Amino acid sequence: MNIRKLEQQDKKELTKLLKEFYDFTLTSLNKDLKPFLQAKNEQKMINDWSKENYSKNRIVFVTEENSLLFGFICATILPKKGVLLSKEGYIENLFVTKSHRKRGIGRLLFNEIINEFKKQKCTHLGLSTFFEYKEAIEFYESLGLKPFDMQLKKQL
Repeated sequence: MNIRKLEQQDKKELTKLLKEFYDFTLTSLNKDLKPFLQAKNEQKMINDWSKENYSKNRIVFVTEENSLLFGFICATILPKKGVLLSKEGYIENLFVTKSHRKRGIGRLLFNEIINEFKKQKCTHLGLSTFFEYKEAIEFYESLGLKPFDMQLKKQL
């Protein structure tokens, strides 16, 4: 297994991985929350999402084995003006395929992004996850993250 930065030649594999991530997300949410994430055009959304991961302000690491990607972490750095902790490393997505879970890969990806945040002189890190993802919340808490805020939604 190899952890490395995302490269241009990864587009096809990344798109497959993002599709699996999208499907996992939709099947993990209760029916009342799905409309907040469900795409009008799934393929276009996944292709756009893939392109976004190649933008200058994104930091993306992937896990690879035999030229196949099976995990990724995507992050960005956000300035926070007027507060003591003024440079947030923000983890947008962390995903490992079902076949590779429970092997410490998510933790390795997390540590890789932490090292990058430290190089970039970030003062702290943040992320959000769905309230229903109890397993993810426990995972993040095991890495030292603490609950900070909660967002509520209602369809109109």
